[in-house]
Amino acid sequence: MYVDDTVDEYSWIDPSEVGSDRLRTTVPSKNLPSPPNEEASRQPGPSRHLSPEDSYNLLLLYQSTSPAFRLFSSYSPFASLSPGLQQQLGHAPHFDPEFWYEVVDKTFHDSLDSKEQNRQESWWEMVRSEKMYVEDLGVICDVLIHGLRTADPPIIEHSRLEPFINEVFSTSVLLYQSHLKILSRVLERQREQWPLMMSLTDIYLENFLELLDLYDAYMKNYPYAKARAEREAARNPKFALFLTSPSIPRKGINTFLMRPATRLPRVILILRALLHRTPLDHQDQEDIPTLIDILHRVVKSSEPGISSAEEKIGLWDVAERLMFKKGEIVVTSITTIPEFPWLLTMNGGTIVAFNLRDMMTTVDPQTWVRQRRIDGVLLSRPGQHVAWMSVGKSKGRTLVAYAVYANTSHNTVFAFVEPFQPHPHLGTASTRFPSQPPFRLLSTLTVPGYASSLTFFRATLAVITEKEITITEIGNPNLNTLPTTQGLGTLEEGAPLLKILSGGLRRGGGRPLGMWQTGDNEFILVYDWGACYVTKFGEISRSGTYLRWNGLPSQAVFQSPYLLLFGEFGGRAEVRDVVSGRMCEIIEERGLRLMKSTREGQTMCGWTATGLVQVVETVTL
Repeated sequence: MYVDDTVDEYSWIDPSEVGSDRLRTTVPSKNLPSPPNEEASRQPGPSRHLSPEDSYNLLLLYQSTSPAFRLFSSYSPFASLSPGLQQQLGHAPHFDPEFWYEVVDKTFHDSLDSKEQNRQESWWEMVRSEKMYVEDLGVICDVLIHGLRTADPPIIEHSRLEPFINEVFSTSVLLYQSHLKILSRVLERQREQWPLMMSLTDIYLENFLELLDLYDAYMKNYPYAKARAEREAARNPKFALFLTSPSIPRKGINTFLMRPATRLPRVILILRALLHRTPLDHQDQEDIPTLIDILHRVVKSSEPGISSAEEKIGLWDVAERLMFKKGEIVVTSITTIPEFPWLLTMNGGTIVAFNLRDMMTTVDPQTWVRQRRIDGVLLSRPGQHVAWMSVGKSKGRTLVAYAVYANTSHNTVFAFVEPFQPHPHLGTASTRFPSQPPFRLLSTLTVPGYASSLTFFRATLAVITEKEITITEIGNPNLNTLPTTQGLGTLEEGAPLLKILSGGLRRGGGRPLGMWQTGDNEFILVYDWGACYVTKFGEISRSGTYLRWNGLPSQAVFQSPYLLLFGEFGGRAEVRDVVSGRMCEIIEERGLRLMKSTREGQTMCGWTATGLVQVVETVTL
């Protein structure tokens, strides 16, 4: 307790650590600034007149509630307090002071200038927020994750449990383990430098550099995590009951999921306050801006990913609220095979073929009569979920190709089906094929990545995935990526096109949009950044000449000799001459979007706000 009116109890502190001799003497109370409002504290603090031993034991008492606190077990901070202080706190205290001034002697506190007082309060807030953050991460790992894994009977089916934990809790376990170590070092530094915290910046600089990727991944995944947890609680009564169990604090699961997503912005705010309150000759004047810049970059880089995730989740919510009538067939794609009387429809990931002769026996509408229900032919395999289909010709055969995205790998499986002509003198579709089925599975092909489109050539096929353009042929499992490595080798070192295709641009080489034939021995490879030309052997042609678009298209369609590029958000199409690369026209129509192409040589159509439109050449461009 405070015993002397002239000698400060904290005179044992080396003033060189603080840089001020004022710590050796007590300043008259009339010259002291007013202390912070003690009523703002969460609970009544101890007596403001504390001996160094009592102040230090109060610190240990506060730290002892942390999972990172490690001290020899025989030492009791509460038992080491003076009897009067023990009586104030009670026999079973939960000492959680909100402010630094509650744990130090009033005379010592008042001996510091207001700027240093505020700096110490900021460091106390940093330590306290770190302690509370680690406690919340502990709830995620030790209560939520552990509770789901050990529940008997299981709350979530075993087959779904680990994917659910990975999607909802993301990198929180790794963050918890890392922040336990950080908190342990922070508390140790606080004990070593008590009652004046000189700096913790070096600890955060050293450790946060290893955590940036974990935070980036967590923040970008947070919208998905929140949506998945809410969806599971709405659909799974066991999970909803689990979240209300007494072992889980009443904050709600979203509060805990949000903690890692908001931790870096909170640290940045505290660091900015510290920088303002730090002496100009202090090392933190250099270290704190560096730490702020590092953390700010991570927060800034995650914002586009978070925004994109929120937009997708909003779209999913709308899709979930869509109501379809019972038994209603929702056709997502439709096309015809021009040389054959087949109409192909795709709904629910299944392709069904209908014979047009059964559906429309005459071309005169006046002679049409209502017929019985027409049965179709199942084209895709049972159990498969078809992503999209396309019709074209290769090696003299008319083929129907449909794509199925693999469930267990990042691949696309293609099936190539060949149609047959029905016998014209037989009756319905069920009797027109007496000796063979109407379709024959010709070949299958597995391509790495998720394919978005397919282009048929005379003897080969071009498969467009999210990262590359691949050439293959029916019945041959070999794949060749364009442009070929040998083709890139023909370019001079440092050529702009070589840098672009090698991923030198910000977008890492760009996203492929399509490949089409522009001449007898020339093809154009179209990306979202531009296009280049290759020979039929995959080698770069035109001496590495390439095109650059004015916008950033998300879709492209070729109608010789024009290439139309449709913007990602609709309303705009860029027209290029593929031979010269010249800009021909900019088409602007509100709500303009390209319809999905389902067969070779299909007319260029698009949806607008007023309906379906067809793009035609009215004047030679």
